[in-house]
Amino acid sequence: MMCTMNDSENMTDRKRVEEALFFSEDRFSKAYNAVPLTMSITTFEEGRFISVNDSFCRFVGYSKEEILGTTSSELGFWYDPNQRFEMKKIITENDTVRDMEILFVTKSGEIRQGLYSAEKIDINGETCLLSILTDITEQFKLAEERQELKDQIDKVYRLLMLNSESAGIIHEITQPVNAIKLLVESMLYFYNTEGSADAMELIKTLQYISKEVNRIEKTIVQIRSFTRKRQVADFRPCNLNDAVHISVSIFEFRLSADGICVQLDLSENLPQVPGDLNWLVTMIKNLLENAIQALDKVKKSDKEIHCNTRLIKNKVILEVVDNATGISNEQIDRIFQPFYSTKDIGENTGLGLAIVESIVKSIGGRIGVFNNDRGGATFHIELPVWEEFTPNKS
Repeated sequence: MMCTMNDSENMTDRKRVEEALFFSEDRFSKAYNAVPLTMSITTFEEGRFISVNDSFCRFVGYSKEEILGTTSSELGFWYDPNQRFEMKKIITENDTVRDMEILFVTKSGEIRQGLYSAEKIDINGETCLLSILTDITEQFKLAEERQELKDQIDKVYRLLMLNSESAGIIHEITQPVNAIKLLVESMLYFYNTEGSADAMELIKTLQYISKEVNRIEKTIVQIRSFTRKRQVADFRPCNLNDAVHISVSIFEFRLSADGICVQLDLSENLPQVPGDLNWLVTMIKNLLENAIQALDKVKKSDKEIHCNTRLIKNKVILEVVDNATGISNEQIDRIFQPFYSTKDIGENTGLGLAIVESIVKSIGGRIGVFNNDRGGATFHIELPVWEEFTPNKS
C-alpha cells in the first residue's frame, strides 16, 4: 500500500513539473514572438538558425520555414561576412557582444543597418547564440538627412555673412584694381607723350602691380578658406606642436627683420588633436600674423610673442600671446567678425581671425581672446584630444 502511495505521489509531482514546464515554455514562446525586437537562436560555429521570432521574419522578409535549418551565410544575411568573424572573435573573448553595428541583407536584397547583440547559451551541450537585432536604418537615414540640411543651412549662413560684408569684399578687391588701372594708364600716357619709358621706373611700376595682384589673390584665397565646409571625413590625428613649429618657421625672416622674439613653451607628449595639419598651420599663421601686425605699431625694444601648448582636463590648449597694445572692449566683441579689422586699409582683409574661429569650431574647439598683464592680447584655444573626439555634425 505504501508503495502505491509513493508511486502516486511521484506521478503527481512529475505531472506538476511537466505542467509548470509547459506553461513556462508557453509563456516564453508568447513573449519571444510578441516582442518587437528581432530575436534568433543560432549555433555558434555555423550560424545555423534553430529558432527565430516573428519580428525577425518581418524584418528580413523570410518565413520561418525558409529560415530554420539554414545558416546565416546560406541565407546571405551578413552583407560583410567579415563582420560575423569579428562578432565570433568578440564573443569568444567576452561571451557576449553588445550593440555591434552591422549591415544585413533582407530577402528583397535591401541592405539595412542594425545594432547586433548576442549572448552565449547552451542547448543540449552545444554552444549557441541568443541574438537581438535592432534595425536603425531609418534613424541613420534621418540623421543623414538632418546633417545634409544643417550643411545647407551652414552654407547659406556663410554666404549671408559674406553678403552682409560685401562692401568690405568689394573694397578689398577694387582698391588694388584701381591702383593697377591708374599705374597702367600712367605708363601708357607717359609712353604716348614721351615716346619711351625709363626701364627702372617700368620695373618699379611692375613690382607695385605684382604686389597689388598678390593682395587680390590673398583676398580670394581667404574668402575661399572662410566659406569652405570642412568635412569630418578629412579629419585625422595631428600634432599641434608640429603645426606651431611649421608656422613659426614660415615667419622666421620677417620676425627677425621686425625685431620680434618668439618664445615657445610647448608641452611634451601632447595628445594629438583632430583636424588637418594644413588647417592647424593656417590657424596659427593667422594668429601670428595678427600679433606681428600689432607689434609693428608699437615702439619698444622687447617685442615678444609667446606660443604655449599644454593639456588641461583632456583639452589641448594653445595660447598665442603678444605684448603689443591689447584690444579694446568694442574690438573684442567684433574681433572674429568677417572683414572687421583694426588695421589700416590695405594691411589685411579682416578675414584672418574669422578663418581661425571657423577652423577651431569645425573641429569641436573653442576660442577666446583677452588682454594680458604684458599689455598685449592673448588668444586662447581649446581643442579636443583625438581619442575622445566626437565629430560635431551640427
